[in-house]
Amino acid sequence: AFISIAPGSDNSVGLVTRYSGPGEQNFYLAEARGTAGQVTVSIYRNFQGSYKLLAQTTAAGSASSTEGLGLGSTEPLTGTLRFESVGGSHRLFFNDTLMIVGHDTLVEGTASVGIRSNGHAGILVDNFLVETLVPTQAALPHANDFGTANHKNLGREYTEQVGHIVVDNGFATNFSSLAVATLNGVNVGDMTLGADTMMMYGSGASLSLLGRHSGEGEGTGYLAEMLAAPGQGDLVTFN
Repeated sequence: AFISIAPGSDNSVGLVTRYSGPGEQNFYLAEARGTAGQVTVSIYRNFQGSYKLLAQTTAAGSASSTEGLGLGSTEPLTGTLRFESVGGSHRLFFNDTLMIVGHDTLVEGTASVGIRSNGHAGILVDNFLVETLVPTQAALPHANDFGTANHKNLGREYTEQVGHIVVDNGFATNFSSLAVATLNGVNVGDMTLGADTMMMYGSGASLSLLGRHSGEGEGTGYLAEMLAAPGQGDLVTFN
């Protein structure tokens, strides 16, 4: 939906998924709120009337986390707010740029969607649109050069089991401290996996390929991992 909200107004507007009610109960909310001189975007879970914050950032945050906001201290936030709930992954986009991701599975099943607003001045909503997100089943052999535009999802042929991975500058990269994504529709025992990689030595980061994954989250399977061990300081690439 297109939204317009003034910084500092303490008004809010948001999109709601998996609403089962009654009243203000049992749903997920992607919200933009005008706070002192800025706009805060948040993802909440509401279960039996109690809110839990899943993720949040503000227009005063880092450039990487607020790319695309284009917000001054007194200008209203205007643009397209999008909220995706797929399994336990809940993503807030602004002007097609991923801002924050929350993970939660407490509110499950099919239910209604809608709009939540709080405050009567300085809020505009237009062009409300609802679409079904249908996962795509992958076929083998599968190849992906991650050549989509920046700050995009991996694609609907992947299920994010933990965290979130985005595509930036032709690479898949972490949007969270830990991320696990699996390919839909693949159920094989004997396989070979490969990918070109780039990591900074000494960062302590790791990158892995998963085989025979089953279950939810990190689940069960085999892991081939590269670890950028501390104490070294060069950029390393592998293929």
